[in-house]
Amino acid sequence: MTKTASYGIGQYTYDPTFEYITILQNIAENNKDYVVYTPDTTTSYRDIAFKLPEGIEYGNTYYMELTLPQDPYYDTTINLKLCAENDLSNEEVFKVNFNKFQQIKQITIPADRDDSDSIYSDVVLFEYQPNSNDNTAVIAADVPVHATGTTGTFTASQLYELNGVYKYAIETVNNWDSENLVTVTKYSSYNLAQSWKIISDDRTDESSTITYSFVFSPKYNLTDAYKYLWIEVVHDKEDIRLSDQIQTYNGRTLPIDYIDMAIYKVNNLLPKTLLGIASIKSGVNSLTGLTITGSPKLIAAINGEEIKVSSTGQYELKDFEITSLGLVVKDVEDANFLVDYTYAIKN
Repeated sequence: MTKTASYGIGQYTYDPTFEYITILQNIAENNKDYVVYTPDTTTSYRDIAFKLPEGIEYGNTYYMELTLPQDPYYDTTINLKLCAENDLSNEEVFKVNFNKFQQIKQITIPADRDDSDSIYSDVVLFEYQPNSNDNTAVIAADVPVHATGTTGTFTASQLYELNGVYKYAIETVNNWDSENLVTVTKYSSYNLAQSWKIISDDRTDESSTITYSFVFSPKYNLTDAYKYLWIEVVHDKEDIRLSDQIQTYNGRTLPIDYIDMAIYKVNNLLPKTLLGIASIKSGVNSLTGLTITGSPKLIAAINGEEIKVSSTGQYELKDFEITSLGLVVKDVEDANFLVDYTYAIKN
């Protein structure tokens, strides 16, 4: 006779006595004592590594809030990697083992720029006649100055644009209709990136940072554990031209003063908290399905993987063995949720 599996159902709501997440480290409060620079000896590119708190272990789930600065000119892509530590006795030697890592996320930080501070410029290749009595033409290239009116100072040897009309100043004049401001009729305009611009670290506006919130789980059981979070900037052709001659490194860097990071351990609701003592004694340690109803901002972790409640206010998973469930509940605002679940009853 074939045994038919029996299923139980249950419902779980916010429990104010349960600690859903446990703070492990907040570098903003610790004055970034855990920060070290990591020079790349082959390219002189420079990344950042944060020393992680004790307790980043295989089998656990963690929640991170990472605040990163926006570059004023470029979109910046970074890889977040958990790294092991080299077994070195010399304290002077940098200890991050970049060859033993797990990538946990890739993030693209959009540039913090507007139309008035673009990295792009119109470069115009044009032809003009310096002497109206001579048909000799001169070919030149220039970044046009966009005039604001028909009067003002128009400096010699400069190309100007007003209402879509280009004029080249043979001499310095004060009127747009001057005969020494020659109209350009043959030209080609190109939009080019100003790759020579050097990035400034002078940021005081809070809007120039973005905070990313996500869940991660160490996937490999390393004997020497994960000790650092490596923030690796993905470099491209623009970085070849960007350098700081004083500090002898190339490429974009993330200024440490504008990076904040908080790490929490996400505590597992299974099996005791969700299912109760009676179910554990009968051998029920996992779920077969669940539906989470809550705010679209609610972040959860199922078997160590991040899930988010959709814009409909629900997340549903059926016919799947769930061995761990964590909910990122920091305060009462996150507490408005409901978990409906099913589990198999052992016969």
